[in-house]
Amino acid sequence: MNIKIVKCYKLLLIFSEIIKNYAVYIFFPIFIAHIIFICIYYIKKRKNINEIINKITSNKKKNKNNFQTNKNNINSINKNINELINNNMNQFHVINFNNTIIQNVENSKKENNIISNNLQSIKLENIINTKQTRRINRKKKNQKQINNNLNKSNILDVNNNIINSNINSKNLINTEINNNNIKKNKKKNKKNKKRKKVNKKANSLTINELNDLSYEEALLLDKRSYLEYFVSLIKVKQPIFFSFILSNDYNPRVVKMDLFFCLFIVFMTINALFFNDNTMHQIYIDRGSYNFVYQIPQIIYSSLLSFVFNFIINFLALIEENIIKLKKIKDNFKINRKKAIIFCKINAYFIISTIYLLAFFYYLCCFCAVYENTKIHLIKDTLTSFGLQMIYSILLSLLSGLFRSCALKRENKRILYQISKILLFFC
Repeated sequence: MNIKIVKCYKLLLIFSEIIKNYAVYIFFPIFIAHIIFICIYYIKKRKNINEIINKITSNKKKNKNNFQTNKNNINSINKNINELINNNMNQFHVINFNNTIIQNVENSKKENNIISNNLQSIKLENIINTKQTRRINRKKKNQKQINNNLNKSNILDVNNNIINSNINSKNLINTEINNNNIKKNKKKNKKNKKRKKVNKKANSLTINELNDLSYEEALLLDKRSYLEYFVSLIKVKQPIFFSFILSNDYNPRVVKMDLFFCLFIVFMTINALFFNDNTMHQIYIDRGSYNFVYQIPQIIYSSLLSFVFNFIINFLALIEENIIKLKKIKDNFKINRKKAIIFCKINAYFIISTIYLLAFFYYLCCFCAVYENTKIHLIKDTLTSFGLQMIYSILLSLLSGLFRSCALKRENKRILYQISKILLFFC
C-alpha cells in the first residue's frame, strides 16, 4: 500500500497545487453535506426516532391494558351468567311444583266428569232402547251410503298423506341444503378473517422484518412472489436505492444519505492506497491509457477491504435492527437501555465518520498532489469497484430469491430457507 505519500504535506500549503487538486473539489461538497446532515438529524430527525420508539412502547402498553380489561370483562360476564343460571334454576323448581298441583286438580276433575257421564249414559240407554227399534230400518238404508262415502274419504286421506310426506321430505332436503350453505359461509368468513389478519400483520412489517422472519412465520406471512422479493432486496441492498428511494424502514433518511457519500470516499481512498510503483510503471508503459485487465486485481483487493470498512460504518449508522428488537422486549428497563444504545450508535457514527472523512481527505489531497496524472485512473477505479459491488449484490440477491421461493412453495424446506438468509448476509 502506498502510505508514504502522507509525508508530502508541504505540497498542500502551495495555493497553485491546491487549485489543481481534484480531491478538494470532490471532498468539500461531501463534507459540507455531511455537516448539514448532522444538523438536520439533531434538529429534526432525532425527535422523529424518539417518536417512533415511543409509539412502539405505547402500543405495547395499550395491548396490555386491553388484555387486562378484556379479562375483567370476561370474569364479570361469567359471574352474571352464573347468577342468572342459579335464579333460573330456582324459578324452574317453583314452576315444577305448581305444575304438579295443577295436574292433580285437573285429574280429580276428570274423574268426576267420567262418573257423571256414566250416570247419564245409563239413563239415556233406557230411553234409546225404546226408540232404537224404530231407527233400525232407517239405519239399514243409510248404512250403505255411509260405507260408500267412508271408502271414498279413506282413499282421499291416503292421497293427502302421501302428498304431505313428499312435501315434508322436500322441506327436510331444503333445510339440510340451507344448513350446509350456512356452514360453508361460516368457514369462508373464518378464512377471510384469517387472511385479513395475516395481510394486516404483513403490511405492518418492514422489508427487513419480512426478510428476517423465521421459516414458520414466513410460510404464513410472506406471500411475495420471486420478483417482488428481488425488487425488495434491490431496495435494501443497493446503496443508491437504499439511500434515496427506500422509505419503508426505521433508518433515518438523513443518516442513509450521509452514509452513501461516506462510503464513496472510503472506496476512493482504498483504491488510492493500492496505487504503488508497479501500477505507475504500467500506466507509463500504456502511455496514460486505462488498462482494465491490469487493474482487476487492484479493484478486487480494494472492494474486499472496503467491505470491512463498510461493515463497521453500517453497524453504527443503521438502527433498524435495534428498533425491531424493541418490539419483542417487554421490560421497561431493557427498553430504555436499548433506546440509549440506539442514540449512542448514531452519535458514534457521526464522530467516527467525521474522523474518517478528515483523514481520508488529507490522504487523497496528498495523493492527487504527488500523482497528478493518475487522477482519472483513480476515479475510474473507484467507479468500477463501486459498480462491481452493486453487480455482486444483485447476483447474490437473485440466488437468495431462488432459494427462498423454492423453500416457501413447499413445506419442510428449511435448509433452502437458511441458505437464502446466509446469502443475504453477504449481499
